Amino acid sequence: SGPKIYIPPKTPLKLSPQNGTMVRVGRSLVLESSDGTVTDFTEYANAIGGALQVWSDIILLDPTLQFEVHFNIRALDGPGGLLGNCGPLFATGEDPVIPLALRKARDMEDIFPSSEDMSGNLDSLENWYFGTDGNPTASQTDLMTVVLHEVGHGLGFISNTDAALAVIAAIHSTHDISLIVGDNGSAAPNPMTTAVGTGDNLFFECDCDCTGSGFTDAKLFAPDPFQPGSSIGHLDFDTYNPFPCEHLMRPVLTVGNAIHDPGFTVTFILQVLGYPLHGGVLSSCAQD
Repeated sequence: SGPKIYIPPKTPLKLSPQNGTMVRVGRSLVLESSDGTVTDFTEYANAIGGALQVWSDIILLDPTLQFEVHFNIRALDGPGGLLGNCGPLFATGEDPVIPLALRKARDMEDIFPSSEDMSGNLDSLENWYFGTDGNPTASQTDLMTVVLHEVGHGLGFISNTDAALAVIAAIHSTHDISLIVGDNGSAAPNPMTTAVGTGDNLFFECDCDCTGSGFTDAKLFAPDPFQPGSSIGHLDFDTYNPFPCEHLMRPVLTVGNAIHDPGFTVTFILQVLGYPLHGGVLSSCAQD
């Protein structure tokens, strides 16, 4: 069987205008278009809401709390380029820095109630498929898939290492402190070295039989040369290519393809980071 499909209930979305270019959807989602290229957010809210529901079906969150998500839908670089981005907000002065979403889920506290937990951008010029049934045409990019991917980063599957391979020395994140060199290997060096950061042998320590092929740590995308925005913060492209259920958090998403389940590896990583999961279930996706 393939990835699960989420179809939101057929109830009207409650979009509360904030001003001419911003709306609030329910309690947990704020959408804006800072350049005014989007004026009707209904279709975006539908697809983004579907993606958030998938994550809420996996992560156990105290019912008095909600993840606060903010997307700015604006012109980036047009169809087929940068689809979007998203990252977590952190509390300052901590080591390791902990995503605000993780603080809510793990510690059941909202330390910044007036702040979103994650923030990102989506390209308003992309040829989006706004449906939630997983059936984009060959020329469309499935928005729900992209948002699922970006929220995965917002939850904390993201590296603080930059193009200079130096930031990891100054800012430890809950992701970066779990990096190891080699499957079942030793801790990654601090500061990160170019040889390790581009050596195609970097793993997230989790020891999971996530693909049904034996217990391994999660191999990360660490090519040479270093790719800012992609390296270390994604699953390795080639390693997980044979496993469709693990495709969501690879560095490249394919036009015309829909992936509506984060897969076993990424949800296991989030569990290692500290996220409680509903019933301990990692994924409903079956490897083909």
